[in-house]
Amino acid sequence: MRCCPASIRLLLTSVTALVVAGGAVPLQAQSTRGAFETMTIHVGGATNFNRTAFHRFWQPGQGGDVTIQTPFYAGQVETGLALHQYAAATDDVPAFDAMQMHVGWSLPVTLSPRLQWQTGFRLGNYYMRFGDAVQNGHVGCDLGGIKRCGDDAATIGGDSESEFFMGLHTRLQVRMAPTWSVHTGAYLMNAYTHERIRLVYFSAGISYTVQTPDWLQVFLR
Repeated sequence: MRCCPASIRLLLTSVTALVVAGGAVPLQAQSTRGAFETMTIHVGGATNFNRTAFHRFWQPGQGGDVTIQTPFYAGQVETGLALHQYAAATDDVPAFDAMQMHVGWSLPVTLSPRLQWQTGFRLGNYYMRFGDAVQNGHVGCDLGGIKRCGDDAATIGGDSESEFFMGLHTRLQVRMAPTWSVHTGAYLMNAYTHERIRLVYFSAGISYTVQTPDWLQVFLR
C-alpha cells in the first residue's frame, strides 16, 4: 500500500522486539494479573461489510490490522494500526488507501477457561492517501479529496487528508494453546470528514500473549 510504509515497518519491528523480550503467558492468566504485566498482540484481516452513500463512490478491498493490548487498572487498554484500500467505483473520484492509528479501552468478560469476550471504544487518526487526479467530477458530497460539490465540481487526487475518528469494537477470543488464540469480531468507525464516513468491519486473526518486559512495565506505570 502507498500510505506510510515506514510506519508499518516500525510497528512490526517493535512488535517483534517485544515478543522476543517478553515471556509467553497463558490466556487464562491475563485477567488475574496487574496493570501492564502482560501484552497480547492481535494480528488479523478485516473486510468492510456495511453500505452507505460513501459506497456509491468507493468500493472497499481487503485490509489488515495489528493491535497491542494490555491489562489496565480497570479493563484493558490498546493501541493499533489498520490499513485498508478503496477502489474508485466511478470515474469521478480517485482511489485511496486508508490508515487508522488508534488508542482504545475495552472490558473483557471471561466466558470459560478458553473463551473471552470483550467490547470497548477506540479513537485516533484516519489518514487517507489518494491516487491519480480526476477532473470535472459530478458528485454530491465532500469526501476524499473532493474540494467542492456540484455539477462542475473538480476532484483532486494525488493528495492526502487526515481526520479524527471514533468507534466501537467487540472481539471473541478462543484459546487454542497456552499462549496462542484465535479471535473474531467487528468494529464500527466514524471518521469526521466534511461528510461523515461510517464503516463497519468484520475481522478475524490470531493473538499471542507475552510477559511485558520489566523496563516497559516501569515506564508505563
